[in-house]
Parts: sequence; structure tokens; C-alpha cells
Amino acid sequence: AVAGFAVDATFASDNAEDHEKSGITYAVNASTSLNGFGLSLGVDQDMKPTVGLSKSMGGLSLYAGYDAADNGGKVGATLSF
Repeated sequence: AVAGFAVDATFASDNAEDHEKSGITYAVNASTSLNGFGLSLGVDQDMKPTVGLSKSMGGLSLYAGYDAADNGGKVGATLSF
């Protein structure tokens, strides 16, 4: 079995318009994979979560995800040959 684990942190400067919040923004994401399955979890500075699931089967990859900051998710497949 091939397994992996990663943690990413992203920091950025946000220049806002008048009367809007500005400053440093950040997001932290952790992901892991095992036997073709992948799971990722994340959170941004507003504590809004992101969740992603994936499954790789040879040339076919299935994925699903949800991002609370975007108020939505996605489901799809990728075929590579």
C-alpha cells in the first residue's frame, strides 16, 4: 500500500475596497491518501471548512468536494489514457 500525508498553509495579503475587511488571509489544508483513496480537509481564516474525497482506479479518477466559502461543491470524474 502506498500512503501519503501533506499539510499546506497559504498566507496572502488582501487589499480591500473602502469599508471592507483587509489584511492577511490564510488557509490550512491537510490531505492524505491510501490505496487510491484521497481525503483532504481544510479551513480558512473565517473557519469555513473545505472537504474533498477522491478515488483513483487506473486511468479513471472520481472526486467530490465541498467548500463552505463558495457555498457549494462539485462532483466529477477524470479519464486519462
